[in-house]
Amino acid sequence: MSNFRKALLFTAIPIVLSSLISLGSQQPEMNKGLSIAWLIAGDMWLIAILAFIGFYLRKKKEIALGILAGVGIGFSFLAITVIIHIALHQPG
Repeated sequence: MSNFRKALLFTAIPIVLSSLISLGSQQPEMNKGLSIAWLIAGDMWLIAILAFIGFYLRKKKEIALGILAGVGIGFSFLAITVIIHIALHQPG
């Protein structure tokens, strides 16, 4: 497996899983814990951006571009889960 694919998988999978875990339940008592999973996904996204910058500056562009692709996938899932959270928690 290439460095690009490894970086993509190691970046995207944790962010996507945390985003999906945040959708895990409609029980009000669990919403706080599940929202924390979403915040963890956001933190991982920020850490991945910093890792991308570091690898890019060190001229490891294949790894940097894999991380950037994983960040894009992760950001897409974060955006989708935000929309789903808003839709599910509308009053009324």
